[in-house]
Amino acid sequence: MDSASGGRLCPCVVRVLQAAVSLSTQSSHSLAAHLHLSHHTVDDHFRTAIHAFGVETRGEAVVYALTHGIISSSAADGESDAASRGGGTSRLAAPIHAA
Repeated sequence: MDSASGGRLCPCVVRVLQAAVSLSTQSSHSLAAHLHLSHHTVDDHFRTAIHAFGVETRGEAVVYALTHGIISSSAADGESDAASRGGGTSRLAAPIHAA
C-alpha cells in the first residue's frame, strides 16, 4: 500500500482521522456523533488505519496520518475537507470524552 499518500485509504477512514484532529478526541462515541456514524463504524475505520499504517494505537495512526500529509493539523482545514467530500461543516455541541 502507498500509505504515505493515503491513496488506498477509503475517504471515510481519512474523514474519521481528520475528525479526531479537528475535535481533539479519539472517542468513538464523540466522533460517531459528529460524523453521523455508528461508533462501531468509527472503530472499524480506526482499525483499518492502524493496520494500513503498521502502527499499534489510534494516536499513532493519527500522528502517522498527520506526518505523512494524509490529514491536516488545522481544524479549519478538516472542516473544509469534510465539506468538499459532502461531510458538511456543522459541529455538534457535545462534550468530548476520552476513549
